[in-house]
Amino acid sequence: MASTLIQQALFSCDTKEFYTPGNDLAEILLGEQSVLLLEGDLHRRERKLSMDN
Repeated sequence: MASTLIQQALFSCDTKEFYTPGNDLAEILLGEQSVLLLEGDLHRRERKLSMDN
């Protein structure tokens, strides 16, 4: 029950409330322009471009 409530709260939040804290190791491994490290409109744009291929 609690798990379901947490999932509902997480997936119903405005995505602008989330941010990715600096992760130096991930940036070294994935690159600073990795879709996994981008945020907001830039993330959505890059994700959409990658899905079109």
